[in-house]
Amino acid sequence: MMRTKVFPIQGRYNREGSRLTSSDGSGLIITHRTPDPTKPNKAENFLLYVTSEGRKGYVSSLWETTTTGLYSFEYGGARYSLDLTKPGTAEVKPKNHKCT
Repeated sequence: MMRTKVFPIQGRYNREGSRLTSSDGSGLIITHRTPDPTKPNKAENFLLYVTSEGRKGYVSSLWETTTTGLYSFEYGGARYSLDLTKPGTAEVKPKNHKCT
């Protein structure tokens, strides 16, 4: 059985455009895909994890919430929120049970 490695993604990031960088040099990249009319349930945005050595891996689809700059995603069996509401920073934290 093949296991997927789960990277530690919770925390604060410096944000430059779609690139989010943590203090250890690893980070996340928000990536946009062209909408496919044959797959209307696919999210247009998704996250990639980047190790400090530059290796990349898929994290999750990124779902918009009702709040501008706040996104939701699942990773490693847990739900998270990605907060991009503050200029120059981003924060990933476990999502509470209340839907937004």
